[in-house]
Amino acid sequence: MMEEIHLTYCIMVGHLNGDRPMLEKLGLATVPAKSTIHRASKRIPELYYRQMHFRVIASIVAGNIAGDSSGFSIRRFIPWFSVKKNAEKLKKGWRKLHIIIDIRIRIILDYRITHAYRGDAPVMVDILKDMVNSMYYHIGDACFDSAYIAREICNLISKMGGTPYVKPKSNTTAKSKGSHSWRKMVLEFMKNRTQFDTHCHQRSIVEGGVCRPQGAAGRGGSLCSRRTSTQNRELAVQVISYNIDMVARKAVEDGRLTKDHFEAMAKAKPEDIRAYLDGRFTKSALMITAAE
Repeated sequence: MMEEIHLTYCIMVGHLNGDRPMLEKLGLATVPAKSTIHRASKRIPELYYRQMHFRVIASIVAGNIAGDSSGFSIRRFIPWFSVKKNAEKLKKGWRKLHIIIDIRIRIILDYRITHAYRGDAPVMVDILKDMVNSMYYHIGDACFDSAYIAREICNLISKMGGTPYVKPKSNTTAKSKGSHSWRKMVLEFMKNRTQFDTHCHQRSIVEGGVCRPQGAAGRGGSLCSRRTSTQNRELAVQVISYNIDMVARKAVEDGRLTKDHFEAMAKAKPEDIRAYLDGRFTKSALMITAAE
């Protein structure tokens, strides 16, 4: 909740003091101190956030996908060597968020959080391997920019039944080196550039998936946390928050969520919500209990 409404620990305490109904919904008798909130947040492992992420998107069937990465600045400064001035200087560091997004629904299917100088292609290979191993995804077009030009990426996309559209670089050749999907993609780029670009430009949708967490972070896409572990948690919460918003929008568009549903869920008891999050309650049971 802190990340969603962009509050620090101190301001969060004041927010709870002024919002007693929210305090009751959270099942708290008194407002916890800022140090208590901080200690409690550190006890939640990063694996829990990933499990929550996959629970949110469990009903999503992937179609055309796109991938990208973006940086989130942090409060720490890192040293770097200036060739121009022949001296070591300091500049703000950042964390890097790598995502794969569904183009039609605009939901983040998977993500990784790395240090600033981690290469894009190796991380995307890890994400795609997880998608292949899950045996869940059967995709269409897979659109990436030239930072992801790699034969292994093309092979993994083909394994999921997809068609790779990775923007080749100026020195890219059609030599397959064991990758049929690579050769087919590069030859299509050379022979039918206009059609290839039409497919490849679908990746512009992924900018929304990257920019939304940056905007949600406020402060120009910077992270408040000081430690690496808490920075990772902060980014993971932004991804989950974004996906919940997109899933809710899709449900409203399809007519599966109405005003009555939102009012019923707003009246739900804290123990029922916890049971739902733990998998002991279905969504329909939660709404029925809340309505009663």
